[in-house]
Amino acid sequence: MAKKNINILCKDLSGWLTAIYLLYNTDAKITLIEDGFYSNGEVESIHPSVVEFLNQSGLDLDDWMPRSSATFRYGIMFDLWEWNPISEEIHLRMIDTERDFVFGKTKDGKKLSIVDAMFSNACPYEALREWIPSRQLSLNCISPVRGVDRLDYHGDIIDPPYVHGVHWECKKLYEVLKEKCLSYSNFKYLQNQKIVEVNLTKNGDVEKITTAVGLRISGDFWFDGTGELLDKTYELKWKPYDFFFNNSVMTIRKQYSKPKTQCRPYSKNVVCANGSTMIMPTYDNIVYQYYYGRADKEVIEKELRNFSRVHNAEVSHATFDCGVREKAIHKNVCGIGSVPGYVDPALGTNHILTTILVRDVIEECDSINKNFQSIIEEMSTFVSMHYQMECKQPTGYWKAVKKIPLPIKQKRVRDIIKKNPITLEQLDDIFEHPTERIFLPYQWFEFMFGFDIDDLNAYYHEPGLRDESASQKRQAPYDYDDTSYTTMILEKYVFNTRKIIETFPNHWWYLDCWYNGHPIVWPTATGEQTIGADTGSGGFMKPPEGIPENTIR
Repeated sequence: MAKKNINILCKDLSGWLTAIYLLYNTDAKITLIEDGFYSNGEVESIHPSVVEFLNQSGLDLDDWMPRSSATFRYGIMFDLWEWNPISEEIHLRMIDTERDFVFGKTKDGKKLSIVDAMFSNACPYEALREWIPSRQLSLNCISPVRGVDRLDYHGDIIDPPYVHGVHWECKKLYEVLKEKCLSYSNFKYLQNQKIVEVNLTKNGDVEKITTAVGLRISGDFWFDGTGELLDKTYELKWKPYDFFFNNSVMTIRKQYSKPKTQCRPYSKNVVCANGSTMIMPTYDNIVYQYYYGRADKEVIEKELRNFSRVHNAEVSHATFDCGVREKAIHKNVCGIGSVPGYVDPALGTNHILTTILVRDVIEECDSINKNFQSIIEEMSTFVSMHYQMECKQPTGYWKAVKKIPLPIKQKRVRDIIKKNPITLEQLDDIFEHPTERIFLPYQWFEFMFGFDIDDLNAYYHEPGLRDESASQKRQAPYDYDDTSYTTMILEKYVFNTRKIIETFPNHWWYLDCWYNGHPIVWPTATGEQTIGADTGSGGFMKPPEGIPENTIR
């Protein structure tokens, strides 16, 4: 990388994520200029790609998970967001599986995915729901085991190691990243600096900035996490995402009463009268974040307190703007954080765009702006589809959401999904082949179950559909060998998932042992005492002294 003097304008965690990646992967001189003092004490639901970004920055899970009170996140559980065509009831579903399971290949070399398993008539959707490891491990409150890949649930086909998503405390992770960055000799940190002047070169590049205390800082490349350069200096247009109704979030915390059952390895998003609430467990407590728009704070606070049953803790409030800037990178400046674009936080997409942009800049990729626009369009479409599904509460908020007109690309996706599962080829055609796929085929497929579709029952039937036309439609691209092979692999996965649930530790108990340095005893030839043996759950482990034996579910 030719850039040797890189400056980061920072107001949140995205600046520190950028800094640690640059320090580990380049030999450039890095200066972080912080606007004010860091004050974000919120909790975030984090996608696996961001955790992988930290790994690529030289940080192992041991370096930051215990200190940031982090918990694992297999995905996001949606409550009251869908219609079940069999029971005609609204129920829980895990849409964000975050892992691309492959059942082998066809004779033509095409991968057989979860969606292919459905279409080859090898397995009905309800059977897949009972197998999907991320869903089953979440419901059983089971933890992945860091550093022990053979005890992860990848089976024989998924290449280990695989990084899971997490929940983390922003303020605590900030302290970890700050400490690590300051250990580098080529890092400089300037806190509470207000920029009063920006000087450009003749060709329009940013040459230097001047702060209120007279500091003059020059550089050959800049990452803008404050909007000082892309917004105020270059005045790049911001296009609001009018199809997102939310613009505010209210947060409250609740102490655990039974952490082994309450600290579950997933985020949970629940439909409420004026928006939705994301429930995120950390190691220390449970965090409720209510996302809403155009409602009085007093109304939201009352609903949030009643929902969380927390009446004596303080609430915090913040606002956000969903939209995209006309360019993510301009001249020698690249946006990070919410500056280049921001998507409704209902699916925990924080920092994904930052990690993509930073890597693309360092690797000097072509067409960075075009790729960024494709990725954020796909992300915003995926999130917005949740608000277009049929079942919500019949309140003024949800009625207003339904009336919001969708852009052309969102309409194309919705029209496809309401008839058939969307394919990767169709997604590439709509979103112009982004270099990274944030959401997987199975995640797009599950949208079908959020719409009231006449022939959707076909996807719930057992193999050998009663509906001949639907059966032919599903089986058309596949032959008997494809169906048989997919069935065999699925049965193997089902067996693996059951054994994993029997063997893996309880989520909070495992974190407690890890964070406090207690040993964990795994199965041996002679066997160890089973926690939760009276219920048949658990695994062969002994709790450390001081931790009572109890069910691990």
